[in-house]
Amino acid sequence: MKFNQLKTLIASASLFAALGLMTPSVFAQAQPVENPGEITRAISELENTFIKPAEVASQYRTESRLNDARVAYYLEDYQRASVLFMDLVRRETEAFPSYRESLFLLGDSLYRLRNYQASRRYLKQLIDMGRGTHFDDAARLYLEMAYESRNFEGVDQILSKLQGQGVDGALDYISGKTLYRQGKFEEARQSFMRASSNPEYSVVGLYFAGVAQVAQKEYDAALTTFQTVTSKTPGNPRDISVIELAYIAQGRLAYERGDHESAIDLYNRVPRESEHFDRALWEFTWVLVAKEMYREARRNVEILLLNDPNPAFEPEAKLLKADLSILLNEYELAEDDFKDILTTFEPVKTEMDKLAAEQQDLQAFFSILVEEVPGEEARQMPPLVTKWLESDDSVAAATAMIRDVRNVSRDIEDTGSVIREINARLSSGARVQSFPELSEGLAQGIEVENQLLATRHAMLEKQVSSANLSGDLATRWQAMASELEAIKAAHERAPQSRVELAEREELIFQEYDRLRAQLDAVAYQIDSQNAQLAAVNTYLEREYGRDLSQDEKDRVDALRAEIRGTLKELEDLRAQIQAEIAESRSMVGVGDDVVRAEGNIRKRYQDALARAESMLGSQGLDSSMQTARAEFPQQHQRLDAYFAKLESLVDEKVSEIRSEIEGEERLLAEHRASLQELMFASQGGAGVLAYLNFMRTRAKFDELVLRADVGLIDVKWQKKERISNQINQLFEDRTSELRMLQEAFNEVR
Repeated sequence: MKFNQLKTLIASASLFAALGLMTPSVFAQAQPVENPGEITRAISELENTFIKPAEVASQYRTESRLNDARVAYYLEDYQRASVLFMDLVRRETEAFPSYRESLFLLGDSLYRLRNYQASRRYLKQLIDMGRGTHFDDAARLYLEMAYESRNFEGVDQILSKLQGQGVDGALDYISGKTLYRQGKFEEARQSFMRASSNPEYSVVGLYFAGVAQVAQKEYDAALTTFQTVTSKTPGNPRDISVIELAYIAQGRLAYERGDHESAIDLYNRVPRESEHFDRALWEFTWVLVAKEMYREARRNVEILLLNDPNPAFEPEAKLLKADLSILLNEYELAEDDFKDILTTFEPVKTEMDKLAAEQQDLQAFFSILVEEVPGEEARQMPPLVTKWLESDDSVAAATAMIRDVRNVSRDIEDTGSVIREINARLSSGARVQSFPELSEGLAQGIEVENQLLATRHAMLEKQVSSANLSGDLATRWQAMASELEAIKAAHERAPQSRVELAEREELIFQEYDRLRAQLDAVAYQIDSQNAQLAAVNTYLEREYGRDLSQDEKDRVDALRAEIRGTLKELEDLRAQIQAEIAESRSMVGVGDDVVRAEGNIRKRYQDALARAESMLGSQGLDSSMQTARAEFPQQHQRLDAYFAKLESLVDEKVSEIRSEIEGEERLLAEHRASLQELMFASQGGAGVLAYLNFMRTRAKFDELVLRADVGLIDVKWQKKERISNQINQLFEDRTSELRMLQEAFNEVR
């Protein structure tokens, strides 16, 4: 019912706007000017203020659009920048001085919008043009995308273009990363070495050259490279981080060679405040284990656990701590450690087992889970299970990809809605409102025209009062005067100045705002109902006192599905009405149908005044009034030309915007194509990853709990063995004492 009422209100508001009924019935009358020459000066001012600057801007449209695109890019408005640059690239040729710059900034804008497919195409176009401005930048960005997306199409051709070209360090560095990810370790090493000759990449380039040597199993050469890295003076925070990684890498190599003392020294060089400290400490711990320094190793593990490690890393650390306690014969501590493992991880295992048992098709469950649409009823998964699943990088990446795809899809739909709204505005009479300066020029022109009409009417009234009308002329004038008064009354029901035009718009907009506030209240109610439904779902699945029977589950599911369907219908209707409000509101203002109708009244008024002036001739006019009246037709002609030129400028700007919209629609088409590819590539992939990770984590926890149980048994066995040994020792001591007593007794006897 509320939605039907809203629809009625919106239809009423649109009708009121069209008829001008939400405004005062009569506006203040336009005041005539004392000196009609003021009208001529006002028209000249209008022309100089609104027409001539626009004509100059039109002559430099390409340069202006390029500057607009640059401003959007440097303000990080990459969506608008991509549209503007795409329009420039489409309109211009390679002869355009800024063509290469436009191609690169277009590709970079699309890259920052994560539209890799379109970005690669424009960057490749720039690269294929050969050496020149932005060539290195385009190649670097293309390789960066290849590295991030693991899509190496076209990479070999680009790398071949770079050979022997003396590229900069950044380009060599990203080339090395791309080659390394392709498994081309020797070529990657060479690229990293070239990058290291650049001061900015001297540390990180050399480090990754060592990593490539490790991949090639050239361990001695890699050790030398890492030692060179740690001998360098860091120039920035990244260098500090890389040098710490080089110490860890040397520690690994020393550990693999069995040089434990050197490994300990190298790991200890990573400071506690380093982001790599946990990794260094963990690897250092295994060196201590290899040296059978179990107490020191256990202390390291305790420090590590206090540092809040990654959830995926925590189980191994706790198991090692328990095993070290056994090796130290500290069975009470070992027992506590194993019990802690069971307390921490057995509930997760239980939840996983329960979740698996409840699902008829576990893989399908995860496929739907990772592709959940926000706002819809989410499939519930125990928080403990969620915590451990989300710690897996592959699942996190897959989920992020699904989220990106969903966000892009939503952005595409939102952009489509905006385009439809803009098209509606540009197709309406109020399209001049899209250009505030021209809209102001139109309002001021209407105000000047009203002053001209008021001046002409005032002169007529003065002429009639001075002239001696009689006979047929007096009769005809009475009819003419009645016609003039009727037209004047209709004219005065319209705004006479730009202030009054603005006041009328404000009244109409206030009504639209009232409708929108009502719509927002309905949206809040819908959101509240969705939240309550989600809370009921959570209660039924987690906190309800007993398990539901299958029949109860079916009835509850049917009821929830019905409620979700109803809420979705309401939300769709709300969104539709909101779009109608926005579209209708955009069609109100200077130049709309109401203002155009008022313009027709002004033309009728002008025509009636001209006929009245012709009827009276020069009777009762002095010379100054005759001179002024002679200028009226020319003033109207200039105003008509002014309005026509404004309309032409509006048409020109509308054409430009429509061209931008066409570019945006092409961009949307490319987004949709990229989205379809991603959706096809990711369809089910994220679900499979989540499923496999669930099964892997479940098996890991099975093993973890089993090892903890076995550990507890082992501890109890060791404690039993210790007690048995103590009992046996007591028996042996007792036997020895009895034997000694027997021998002493025999001697006495």
